[in-house]
Amino acid sequence: MSPRRAHGIAALWGFAEATLFFLVPDVFLTALATRRPGLALRASGSALLGALLGGLVLIFVATRAPEATLASLTHVPGIDPELLEDVRADLETDGAGALLVGPALGRPYKLFAALWPATVANVPLFVALSIPARWLRFALTIALARGLVRGLEPLARRWQLPDRWPLILWLLSWSGFYVFYFRHFGW
Repeated sequence: MSPRRAHGIAALWGFAEATLFFLVPDVFLTALATRRPGLALRASGSALLGALLGGLVLIFVATRAPEATLASLTHVPGIDPELLEDVRADLETDGAGALLVGPALGRPYKLFAALWPATVANVPLFVALSIPARWLRFALTIALARGLVRGLEPLARRWQLPDRWPLILWLLSWSGFYVFYFRHFGW
């Protein structure tokens, strides 16, 4: 895959997931990391830019039509009114800092963006906190994917696995993750 294409996919995926799509950009970035970790890390910057733009679009829309925005988000797989209220409570209790820990708790970035105008309302702070909140997770999943592949390479050689074994491992890992996630948070 060309770098230009990787950056384009990452940016579009970041934007889509920050708005209405339900699969995180890490899915694409970790697939890329199994073969081209340097490109995956660089493309994570594009995913971050896409996510920031998506978050800002959601803030803009939520400022103008908050109830409609929130109602539309409850139709996204893995998001229900209870999760929405949990994120609202996090923002009201912990303020802007909730954005930093929310993703680790399985709270979608898009909910923070949609609720931001009614809670914290400081858009430059949203952007500033989004950078570590999004990019650190991207970097960690890329490192985990690459480390797992490198660690299992000797075993794959010994068992003479086909060259596509990292892709199969990636597919099984993300499938397992989303089965768990949707069972826990609902489809």
